[in-house]
Amino acid sequence: MKEKKFLVLICGFPGVGKLTIAKELSKTAPFELIHNHIVIDTINNILPPSPQRSLAKELMQLSLISKLSKHNNTIVTHAYSYTFKSKTGTTDNQFVKNIKKIANKNKSIFIPVYIFCQEKEILKRIQNSSRKKFGKMIKTSDMEELLKKEDSKRFLKINNSIYIDSTNINPKDSAKIILNKIKGIQTN
Repeated sequence: MKEKKFLVLICGFPGVGKLTIAKELSKTAPFELIHNHIVIDTINNILPPSPQRSLAKELMQLSLISKLSKHNNTIVTHAYSYTFKSKTGTTDNQFVKNIKKIANKNKSIFIPVYIFCQEKEILKRIQNSSRKKFGKMIKTSDMEELLKKEDSKRFLKINNSIYIDSTNINPKDSAKIILNKIKGIQTN
């Protein structure tokens, strides 16, 4: 019996621990990791701000996800907002659905993982100096503005979804929750 392939999308607000959890998961299982800032920062360094730059980011991310997930277990991180709409008109919900389509096309099992944490904890985490390296959100005022406009616990509902409150759980244990879901699907 052929082993199943998985495409895991780890998403949530800035500062909830998406990349840290993804790195922990990739230590415990054979996964290719696509961190959203790898694509974002690359395109931002090449193209000036424009709708074309936004389109290039979306196309590059989807192409990379499609190519890597064709033959490998893949983890993708994505800063998610239920009501976000890019300059090209793509919503985060459409982006998630596009990744699900890629998983189906590549005969991978799609597992969306939604990470969230309490407001006080997010505000503390985004000030971490390691976030600056990837050009991530680091200003508490920016996060407070986002939290006023958006519910950080509102997500698109899809089969196999996992919801993790990372406020009081460490990244290693969060990765174990995801891995246990994968093992459960693998044995069925």
